Amino acid sequence: MLEAAQIVAGRCPKIQFVFVGDGLEKGSLKKKTQEMRLTNVRFLPRRPHSEIAAILSLADVLLVHLKDDPLFRITIPSKIQAYLAVGKPILVGVRGDANDLVTEAEAGLPCEPENPQSIAEAVEKFQAMPQEELAAMGENGKRFYRQELSLAIGARQFNKIFKALAEKSREMN
Repeated sequence: MLEAAQIVAGRCPKIQFVFVGDGLEKGSLKKKTQEMRLTNVRFLPRRPHSEIAAILSLADVLLVHLKDDPLFRITIPSKIQAYLAVGKPILVGVRGDANDLVTEAEAGLPCEPENPQSIAEAVEKFQAMPQEELAAMGENGKRFYRQELSLAIGARQFNKIFKALAEKSREMN
C-alpha cells in the first residue's frame, strides 16, 4: 500500500491514504512511511467500535486488502460487510470470494493484491469518477447488504434451516 501511495503521490497529490487502528505492522509501516517521505499517508490510532462508522463515513473509498494467499481466496473479511453497510465504494485487493461479493454488489473496484501499480491505478480510477458514480457504488453496496447480508436476512436463513431440520426430525420419528 505504501508503494501504491508513493505512485499516486506523484500523479494525484490530493489523494490521502488513511489507516485506522493498531495492527501488528503499524510501527514498521509508520517507519517505512517516514523513510519513503510519504506525505499522503496518515495513521490514526485505534478507535472505539462505536466511532468506526463515523470515521468510515468520512472516507471517499474504503480499502480491503489481503496478501495474495490461496487461503484468502475463500475468505470474506468482515470489513466487507461493514463497508457495504456504511455505503461507501470499496477498493478490494483480495482474490476470490471477497472480490466476487463486491463485484456482484456493484459496490467497488478490484485491484491485484500486493501489486502497487494495480492498487494505484484503481485509486486513480476512483479519483477520476464523478461524485454521482461513487455515490451510486456506495448505495449499491448498502442495498446489497440490506438485501443479502444483514442480521435480519441471516436470522431468516437460520430460521429456514432450523424449520427444515425440525421437519426432517419429525419425519424420521
